[in-house]
Amino acid sequence: MRRALTVGCLLSLALASLVGCKPGQNAQVFKRREHVYRSVVSLSPSTTEILLNVTLIPKLAGRTQFDDYPVSQVKSIPIVAGLKPDYEKLMGVHPDLIVYDEGLYNAEEVAKLKTQGAGMFALNANTLDGYVKQLWELGNLVGGETHVSDYVDRIRIAMNTASAKPPLPTPKVAIIMPSVTGDDMISGTDSFLANIIVRCGGTPVGPKADRFVKLSPETLVQDNPDVIICNGSKTEFAGAEAMLKDPRLQSVSAIKNKRIKLLDSSVLLRRGGRVDQLIDGVYRAISPPAAP
Repeated sequence: MRRALTVGCLLSLALASLVGCKPGQNAQVFKRREHVYRSVVSLSPSTTEILLNVTLIPKLAGRTQFDDYPVSQVKSIPIVAGLKPDYEKLMGVHPDLIVYDEGLYNAEEVAKLKTQGAGMFALNANTLDGYVKQLWELGNLVGGETHVSDYVDRIRIAMNTASAKPPLPTPKVAIIMPSVTGDDMISGTDSFLANIIVRCGGTPVGPKADRFVKLSPETLVQDNPDVIICNGSKTEFAGAEAMLKDPRLQSVSAIKNKRIKLLDSSVLLRRGGRVDQLIDGVYRAISPPAAP
């Protein structure tokens, strides 16, 4: 009976569609799974979140020292990388699949990882639809399609909520990693975060880049965002406070109107296992303040 149910689930999942599919778009269809990887190493916090919290893989063979979510699971997983992989430790855990965020590794490092002889999967989508497609692909590799389906449903619900009542007028939005030393970084307009802003009803502003780059105060004044979203929390806001007081930025609309919104760093800065929370947080941040 269990085998019959599993086959039925897989057939159903083969017809699952991408988030945001429009009429006329094809449903996402997957090839028959020939192999399930069992010894999996994750080399980025985002992919660790996805593997443990989305595909619900039972255990990882290795992780980085920066992985901190889900808290209850990561502590017992061997650390095989810091800022860079420890190749001796990697060899010691004998992975058959290495999963990583492409933005964290250059071509030379990826080539060296490939010498381990394991399969490779790079998370590199800069759009929500592309991200969901990669979730299905990774779920297929580790046998977690059913669990991916649950997560995609949560993303779809968050997106439907955001698209049902887009903020008006359309706000210009910047996502910034502020620093108390003034070394602020801003997300580029070709990035995954920029696509989330668009899907939530805003217009991203910043340099043309697919990642965070050094912020130019003069350009930010020119772009004049209505809302600035920063990584931080009630106990981690020194960088945002410094930006509010920066004399060079006082003409920026978001600064003048104090529309600087904080989102938890691990949610804002990772395309991991909490993108539904990211969508909800961005949508709330850019929506007009409630009338008194």
